[in-house]
Formats: sequence, C-alpha cells, structure tokens
Amino acid sequence: EARKGGAEKAEKKLERYMESLRIKKMRYGDEHAEVATTLMKIANMHAKHGNLEGALAMHKESLRIVTMRLGDNHTDVAGTLMNISNVLFQLRRREEALAGYEQALRICENKKLGDHALVGTLEMNIGNVHFRQGNNEKALEHLEKALAIQRKAAGAKSPEVADVEYRMARVYKQKGLDERAKLLFDSSAKIYAKKLGFKNAKTQRSIQDSNMIC
Repeated sequence: EARKGGAEKAEKKLERYMESLRIKKMRYGDEHAEVATTLMKIANMHAKHGNLEGALAMHKESLRIVTMRLGDNHTDVAGTLMNISNVLFQLRRREEALAGYEQALRICENKKLGDHALVGTLEMNIGNVHFRQGNNEKALEHLEKALAIQRKAAGAKSPEVADVEYRMARVYKQKGLDERAKLLFDSSAKIYAKKLGFKNAKTQRSIQDSNMIC
C-alpha cells in the first residue's frame, strides 16, 4: 500500500514537471535555460523510478540546449555529460559512460577547476567504471585522485569522501588486500553513520561489507 502511494506521488510530481515544461516552452521558447533545467529534473525523476531510457532522452535534450546556449566548453555542459554518463552506466553501457565522464573531465581541466567537487566526482565515477571493467590499478589511480580532491572540496569527514572510500575498499577487496579494504569500509561506515544516520542504506552497506571480511 505504501509503495502504491509512493508511486502515485511520483506520478503526480512528474505530471507537474511536464506541465511546467510545457508552460516554460510557451513562455520562453524551446531552447531557454529554464527548459533545460526542467528537462534535467524530469530526467532525474525518470532515473529514480527506473525509466532509464526516458531519463537518457531528457538528459540528451537538456545537453543539446545547454551546449547551444553556452558552447562545448562550459561547466554546465560537463555536469550534463556526467548526468548522461550516470544513466549509461546504469544501463551497463560502460564504454559510452566512460567516454562521457572523460569528456566532462577534459572540460573541467580546460576550465582549470582543479580541486572542484565536480572533478572529484568525475574521477570517482571514472574509477568505478574501470573497477567494473576489471582494471583495478586504473580504478585506484582515479579513486586516489578523487579522494584527495573531495577531502579538500567537501571535507575529510564528508559523505563525498565516504563514497570514494567505499569504492576504494571494493577495489582493495577485489585485489585480496582485505586489511586495507576493511579499514576503508569501516571509515566510510563511520562517516555515513554520523552524517546520514545509522539506518541509512549506505551506512548499512559499508557495515555489511566490512563484516564479510574475516
């Protein structure tokens, strides 16, 4: 019953976004920044509720508008490319996801963003793709960069740092380096528990993965 109620709320929220999109297109035209932002919100709703193809289509249309308005070398373009790549990764289209992440990272490098949180997230995502492809050394290379950046950008005890630590722990576990993996699982669990709560799914995931290491 609760699940049904949640689905109904999500459907109504999506309907509101779609109506907002229609109004903004009428008011501003099809290629206004407000239209691109609303498309992104609709895409995120689709992704949250499992409609990945719908999410991909909306993100791509948002990218078209943002690129047309701001050019190929803007941080908003990098952010939208990351959103597209996140969906592609969920669709298991990992080579395409990796290409998108790397393109977004090049834009950030061209803009000299340095230790910006967006760069840290992109490095983490690139590392995660390499991990899923079985390239543990390449994964660690990018995850170590991500960890250093997020410690500066978000703080040493931030959920962003915990996200990277958790992914590094998985790589170390895959490499058979259980002690290193357990330390990072425990560290991420401690941060998640403090920032997100003990019952949060990320906290419980880190605890469970740590407990599986003897």
